[in-house]
Amino acid sequence: MYLGPLGGLTEINPLQDFPMSSERFGGVHTSVTGRRTIDVLGHRATYGLRWVQRNTDEMEFLEALHHRLIPGPLRLVFPADFAKNRLSRSAAAAGYGTRDLSNIARTGGSFTGPVSDWPSASAFPGKSILWSGRAVGNEVQFDVGNPVPAAAGETLTGSLWVKAVAADTLRVSFAHYTASGYSGQTDGSAVTVTAGSWTRLTVTATPAASVLGVALVLRGTAGTSGVTIGGAQVELGSAATQWTRGGGAPVVAVDQMDESALWSPYRNPEMTLLEL
Repeated sequence: MYLGPLGGLTEINPLQDFPMSSERFGGVHTSVTGRRTIDVLGHRATYGLRWVQRNTDEMEFLEALHHRLIPGPLRLVFPADFAKNRLSRSAAAAGYGTRDLSNIARTGGSFTGPVSDWPSASAFPGKSILWSGRAVGNEVQFDVGNPVPAAAGETLTGSLWVKAVAADTLRVSFAHYTASGYSGQTDGSAVTVTAGSWTRLTVTATPAASVLGVALVLRGTAGTSGVTIGGAQVELGSAATQWTRGGGAPVVAVDQMDESALWSPYRNPEMTLLEL
């Protein structure tokens, strides 16, 4: 596991068996008949990380995070075998069928939905969004505000399922971000998709060491038909694997860090992270 800002991710290796519950925000309403309705505004996780016998040098990074000497936003990056899709849940699931589009941006056209259609190759059904009214060159950008962390030497593969109303040419790309901002992109192959059929578009890149993060971008290179979008993913490796729901690199902040002194110079810290 890694923790820190983009460009400053540090391996943390906490103890196993730590709490990471995802809390529902919203309300439970009961009518006069006793029928219950649950309003869901969203979910955010709380992570409780623990270490034992940390010496003074090992405590420096954790204390710098706790006291805000290292500025946020921070990213908590899980191992690939635990949560492989580094996109946010909003971006990965196409905005939960337009219920949460906070991490999906567009440069033209409009979104409608939810669309009761989803690629059959996915592990479970979901809801898609329809992108229409677009022009050639317009984009849909996934997690552009909080790019997916990219460590030096990592090979990342991005993928996205699309279904066009008419035959169209589309591609996905990685937009690269350094400490100075946008610094170019890696384009996947332009694909002419068949009308009415789900097609998976992919892009693979090994970003330069100066690249701190990437955003997945869908672009139309020819045609302006409506496109149904679902199942976005960014993962380690050179090939796209089965889609998962995202959340493998959440944006977090330090809430509290409790410490107990074992014996000099060792301490046992417990850090609580809140997903933002």
